[in-house]
Amino acid sequence: MSILGLGRNFAEARMTDTVVITRESEPVFDEETGTYTPSTTTIYNGPARLKLTSTVVGSVDAQGQNLAAQTPRLDLPVATSGGVQVNDSVEITASVNDPASVGLRLNIEGVFFQTDATARRFPVEVQT
Repeated sequence: MSILGLGRNFAEARMTDTVVITRESEPVFDEETGTYTPSTTTIYNGPARLKLTSTVVGSVDAQGQNLAAQTPRLDLPVATSGGVQVNDSVEITASVNDPASVGLRLNIEGVFFQTDATARRFPVEVQT
């Protein structure tokens, strides 16, 4: 096995959370009610690792409001997460090491490309 393959195996071994990543798709028309219902498509369902790249909380002045800012990151396996895009929604559905994070919802905020990556590392924002 290559060094890159070993690195990917090691990275994936640390992905002890399970997430479902969805994307909004075309609304579905309900003939009974005469209304459209939002629908989503599952893009990814599998292992992940949520990490704060820094535990330091920064202060951001947004239109006169002081807000706290941190930078969370979601790591996914390279081989199975190529379809994830900006604005996709993430829900943590299981967590071996942090059960309190189950149900946490995130939004993919940026893309990740790297030739020799051991994991896809997406910047995310916690949905409130």
